Amino acid sequence: MTKGILTLVTGALCACLLSCGCKADSADEAKGGVKLHRISELQPATEINTHAGEEKWSVLQPIWSDFQLLSPSSLVDQSVTEDQRAPYYPRIKKMANGEYLLLYMGGQYGSRCYASTSSDFYKWSAPQMLLEPKKVTVGGVGDWERYSGPDAAVLPNGDVLAVFSYRATNHYSQMLGCGLVTMRSKDNGTTWSAPQYIYDGATWEPYLLVLPDGRIQCYFTDPIPASRNSGTSVITSTDNGNTWSGKIRCSRIYKYDYDGPNTAYTGQKIFTDQMPSFRVLNDGKTIVGFLEARLETPESNQGTSYYKMSLVYNDGLDWKDLGENTAGPERRQSLVVGGAGGYVSTFPSGEVAISCNISKRFSVKLGDNTATKFNGSWESGWLKPFTYEGVWGSTEVEDGNMLIGTIHSAKNGLQLGRFWLNHTLFAGNAGIKVDGNGDEWPLGQALFVSTKDGAEVMVRAARDGGNLYLVADQYDLANLRIMVSDTTPVNTARIEVTSSGAVTTKGADAVVKTSSAKTSAGQRGRVTEISIPLSALKAGTGDVVWIYVSLSGNSGETAFTNAVMSSPSTWQRIKLQ
Repeated sequence: MTKGILTLVTGALCACLLSCGCKADSADEAKGGVKLHRISELQPATEINTHAGEEKWSVLQPIWSDFQLLSPSSLVDQSVTEDQRAPYYPRIKKMANGEYLLLYMGGQYGSRCYASTSSDFYKWSAPQMLLEPKKVTVGGVGDWERYSGPDAAVLPNGDVLAVFSYRATNHYSQMLGCGLVTMRSKDNGTTWSAPQYIYDGATWEPYLLVLPDGRIQCYFTDPIPASRNSGTSVITSTDNGNTWSGKIRCSRIYKYDYDGPNTAYTGQKIFTDQMPSFRVLNDGKTIVGFLEARLETPESNQGTSYYKMSLVYNDGLDWKDLGENTAGPERRQSLVVGGAGGYVSTFPSGEVAISCNISKRFSVKLGDNTATKFNGSWESGWLKPFTYEGVWGSTEVEDGNMLIGTIHSAKNGLQLGRFWLNHTLFAGNAGIKVDGNGDEWPLGQALFVSTKDGAEVMVRAARDGGNLYLVADQYDLANLRIMVSDTTPVNTARIEVTSSGAVTTKGADAVVKTSSAKTSAGQRGRVTEISIPLSALKAGTGDVVWIYVSLSGNSGETAFTNAVMSSPSTWQRIKLQ
């Protein structure tokens, strides 16, 4: 089967269309009052595994207008010692009321933990200090209790449960005066309960996971500081986080036998798997984790540490207790890439996102609904969107269509960004009238491109018995190009419209109508509708055509992530239903 190639750049009518065999027209702006839609208006995607089998073509598209840098002075108390003035270890959550919560700590090793909230993702509240150092007595000796590694989960009843690691500064190496505390907010981060101490023992990097059956698991790095042992353990709550079970060791790989000074650990097996992040896959019964391994070269407690990432899988919601000398779980992909600070998120449509910092750069990639196959190789195919180096990032899926990412930058503050999930469009039958007014289009799935200059476009697709239809809602005008093709382009149909409104087209008998438009907030742009005869694309029900979208402006051309204009197999897909 061969399919045509369509190139579109929206705008007003150009006279050259009259001689190229295509029909195009410009809707009358005075008549229309045409509404410009943006991706924020699209319906949340909640249906499960709609893109199972399609994930290898899915990509994350930066929403550049949502990228921001929050300064240290806006987040952290600047009157404290200098080592505590930079925000680290950000965790972002979407709360039950639709607002956002940021948790983070001050300084690389913590001491204080903070919260900030936002109703719109752009303006953040003044920081609320949740925990600060306090004087304690451990074994009859005075010390300071300090806090680090915040994480949180939004519970089914809307409560936000946050967890923190605590340690007594001078007793941590002895594994004394350490553990986990939780705090709860019942009003979407406005007020918080007093700390509840839920675990005693050396810990780092706790992580909360709400299971489909309502139980809450709290994972944490379970170290033996003197010997660099750092496996992962888990405790569980069956009553909404009020009480917790004892720990079980659930994930670790063997490193070496301890060969250090003559202590109780001499000859003991030493393990790793730390900084846990876990999610339940869409099957509702498989847990996947993306964990870092702290390794040494040479393999000795005297060696220099380096870090690699591993994927681990638990077939079920309950873990096998590994005891003191066993590695597990057996199902894993170990040490797949050099990196640290892993995080994992799942999309309803099936894609699994893993992130970590690789050479101090926030790096993210997508995989399939089983989290076993990831796009590109382990050494390539990572999206690295943030400007500054950093460590300890996190992600959060929002409304099923977007991924939020955040990571610190020691000198500059916290980096925040959002990404649109571009994946196969399913073009169903719809009654579309090509008149430059897209109001009849469902606000469902869409493809998206934006530029660092602030321009953006979303493209939706539909069909009937004879035509493929596209609508492009373009905000902040730039040159727009859309191409539709088989992997072997033939029967070309090219339509190009510059930002100034000049339209050129040739090839198949396509129809294009474009209108100036405004959003409900008065932001200006353009709506363009296109119909392309399916006969020109040699396509019908069940077939796939490939689509390329780009915007061009002062910063050059921006297209779909990983898309190469000359290689249709790298474009996004439209499946005709």
